[in-house]
Amino acid sequence: MRDSDLTDTLKAAQEAKTIDVLVKIVLTHGEDNYTYERDRILERNHPEGPWSQTAKVLLDNSKGVLTDLPLQGFQAVISYGAVTPNGEEYSACAPLWVIAPRFDSSPGKLTCELSLIGIPDWLAKDKASRNYFPDEDDTKTIKTLLTEIMGATLGCFSHCKSYDVVFDDEGEDFFALSLLNTYKPKDSLRI
Repeated sequence: MRDSDLTDTLKAAQEAKTIDVLVKIVLTHGEDNYTYERDRILERNHPEGPWSQTAKVLLDNSKGVLTDLPLQGFQAVISYGAVTPNGEEYSACAPLWVIAPRFDSSPGKLTCELSLIGIPDWLAKDKASRNYFPDEDDTKTIKTLLTEIMGATLGCFSHCKSYDVVFDDEGEDFFALSLLNTYKPKDSLRI
């Protein structure tokens, strides 16, 4: 959970001696929206870091609702929370996407395991469709190149998913900001 997203009552509930822990996952694709809470989430493994966001979530599918859904590509938002004096309160984690649902059955039990990845992991899978060699007159800065790659507007990355990039131009690392905004790597960059 992110501290900035937490209400005072949720923070207090987390610091209590006993916590009534909540978890839910919301699956969304277009107009379709499915929410599963702790009564349907059998297991979860959800490591989250700055460079990788993945999860495996095992859902109770005993009613068979998930069986006929084309779950691959659904967006999934996992939220954690607690029961507070104000009711159930949650804080959402970074969005993930279903890359592979797996259905299983055992006597009296149907399950659906969702393999999920986040934006950093999608980016790791994106590859240039062809080589990129800046020409002699190229004036693109590192910031411009990163924006074009992430925005899928640089020709060799136009097949990839597009992301908006927000740069911290007010950051404390003057040297890094200076390089980002002024360095033109035309002679040393090859993709």
